Order: sequence, then structure tokens, then C-alpha cells
Amino acid sequence: MLEVAPEDLELAAGKVRVKGAPSRSLSLADMAVHSGGAFPGSPLPANLDEVGLEVTAFFRSEQSTYASGVHAVKVEVDPRTAKSISCAMSWYTTVETSLIL
Repeated sequence: MLEVAPEDLELAAGKVRVKGAPSRSLSLADMAVHSGGAFPGSPLPANLDEVGLEVTAFFRSEQSTYASGVHAVKVEVDPRTAKSISCAMSWYTTVETSLIL
């Protein structure tokens, strides 16, 4: 599509573009469409063995993170006027750890 070596491409601003020639680019959406052939069931270009796009990424936090939490709100309502009388909010976190031997 862009007819350059993979090492001459860069990802920037939601596009795949040729290094040093930002006007030569394709949006990631266009790349996804072209990676699957012209239409479902169409043959792949001869230089492609597989169809589609794939990515693997991992997130590493520099601080502790929690797997689950909840916000709880206690509201007291006057049944005659439907107006709130009082409100209290709490935040709870549950942390479970297990050791597999």
C-alpha cells in the first residue's frame, strides 16, 4: 500500500506514515480494512500469509492498583416531597490475594 520497508514506517496521530514524508500515510482504520482484503472472502495479496491486524500490549503501573472497588451512596428521601434529606457517600476497595504452591 505504501510500498516501503516496515522499518521506514511510523505510527503517529492515528496513522501509519512514511518516516520523513508524513503526507504518505494511511489511517489505522484504512489499514484494518486493507488487511482483510477488498471484501470478506476475497483472496489475500500474494505477499501476505495471514489476514488481519494483531497487537499485544502489557500495562505496568508504578503504584499499587486494586482489582475491585465500589462506590456506595446512602440517600434519605422524604416520601411526601421526594426530596433528599441527607446523603452520604463511601468508597470501598476489596483486595484478594492468593498463593498457589
